Amino acid sequence: MPKYAILGSIQLCDGDRRVGVGGPGQVALLAVLLLHANRALSRDELIDALWGDEQSGGAAKRLQVAIGRLRRTLEPGGTPSESVLQTTAAGYLLAVAPGELDAELFTTRLEQGCRTLEAGDPARARTQLAEALALWRGPALAEVAYQQFARTETRRLEELRLAAIEARVDADLQLGEHGSLVGELEALAAAHPLRERFAAQLMRALYRAGRQGEALEIYTCTRAYLSSELGIEPGPALQALQAEVLAQSPALPSGTEPAASAPPAPGPVEAARGPVALALPRSLALPRDSPFVGREGPSARLRESWSRVRDGVHPAVLVGGEAGSGKTCLASQLAVAVHAEGALVLHGRCDEGLAVPYQPFVEALRPYVRAVGPQRLRVELPDLATELRRLLPELASLGEPTRADPESERFAMFEAVAVLIELASREQPVLLVVEDLHWATNPTLMMLRHLIRSEHPFGALVLGTYRETELDAEHPLAQLLADLHRDASVQ
Repeated sequence: MPKYAILGSIQLCDGDRRVGVGGPGQVALLAVLLLHANRALSRDELIDALWGDEQSGGAAKRLQVAIGRLRRTLEPGGTPSESVLQTTAAGYLLAVAPGELDAELFTTRLEQGCRTLEAGDPARARTQLAEALALWRGPALAEVAYQQFARTETRRLEELRLAAIEARVDADLQLGEHGSLVGELEALAAAHPLRERFAAQLMRALYRAGRQGEALEIYTCTRAYLSSELGIEPGPALQALQAEVLAQSPALPSGTEPAASAPPAPGPVEAARGPVALALPRSLALPRDSPFVGREGPSARLRESWSRVRDGVHPAVLVGGEAGSGKTCLASQLAVAVHAEGALVLHGRCDEGLAVPYQPFVEALRPYVRAVGPQRLRVELPDLATELRRLLPELASLGEPTRADPESERFAMFEAVAVLIELASREQPVLLVVEDLHWATNPTLMMLRHLIRSEHPFGALVLGTYRETELDAEHPLAQLLADLHRDASVQ
């Protein structure tokens, strides 16, 4: 049994015995240390994570008391030389050995199960994936999931849990257990209507159970939902599956055949090479009667920048102005025009008060990554594909990212994103729109800087918008703009 558990309520165990951690403050402190296991956190980092804007002048003393109490709980009767909660020059460090944290065990077993499934052993893969999922006892980090310091990790872990369920269902389908899966998949598809893989699995299970009409109805409902909510069509994998069902493809045996004769269902479907047909992001679609008067000059300059993309250049244009000055309309006009010409349009936005690192890049790249599939990423980005997991946790099947110091890990992720955009632009020019940069986090701006200055030969225009009225001389975006002003490729 793991010593530390965060896949549900936060628990500390001594063998099979659960140990009380203490009050909410002690539980939150343990959670922060576990999320940064084996890395020293400074006093200021811990105070900011635990109390944020509510910290008082006595926060340092409160932290010292909390550390002392937690240390006595973790190591009753221990000596400083044996301490697992260590005080270092850099701050406080919780030493967690391999196998002591349930989230680490879950990730390891998930990766093992995915590899085993890809190797063609669904029975063993199902066992490994079931063991991984059995570690979950409820929502991750349940007591502190609402706190800012835990939000990113809870979302990441939930994405991995859903990926594990998808992989386990794939194993069950390969073992011919389609009949028993229908009810579970109906609930999963209803709870997660944007996850096309659940819809695809439900279609396969229904078709193999002799319910072809219901399988097609699932596609129709999924397509309608995606269109109404996001303004996009289902991805290539789901569209191909619908065509197979309509054609009653031999690759999709019906329920009238023995389950044992059913060929293994494929794992994550690899998209065919060629341009990716993504719908124009709904937020960039212009109403038919939308006026666009008085912006001919900026529009012409944008089109001129876009023309350079086809010459293999990746220029960047950062558009500033007051709220309501037409920045989004300007970006939308270009997006509509280039999308009609066959370009790939990616879009992300920074939100006020939501300090999620890399948020607009996650939003922009996720539809493309889902369309091409993990198999193609593994082939096309052999050295960097795993680094994309830091940005998109659902790519668990790609393996574990390289472990290094934080700066090296961040650079590897930035390089993976740059190469991903290069991959996309090999088949079609790319327009990457990032809006509301005045609300961007520092990590987001660092990634933007890396992409703008990248030496990778991708054909893409990076178009950013921001409110000039939100900036002052100390604003991180103002400093970035001053830095980029010397770059001839940036307008």
